[in-house]
Amino acid sequence: MIGARCSPSRRRIDLEVLEEAFDRAIRVEARGLENPFRRSFVLKMPPRPKRDDILLLPAKDRSKAKSRKARKLELTRVLTKA
Repeated sequence: MIGARCSPSRRRIDLEVLEEAFDRAIRVEARGLENPFRRSFVLKMPPRPKRDDILLLPAKDRSKAKSRKARKLELTRVLTKA
């Protein structure tokens, strides 16, 4: 247990305790992450996102869409047809 190594007179959370707790909880080496509680940690911005215009879908043509009332009338007509 991490808190057990501290003496009763020194019950406070310091940088070493945070570093060890983060390493144990997140498994930093296994996931390839950096521990933000290490003294050697350097804050850096994430890489810029790539332009992904390819994934954009074209806008739907709503001029051909039927109104709700027209859809209901058509459904009623089809269902009541003998």
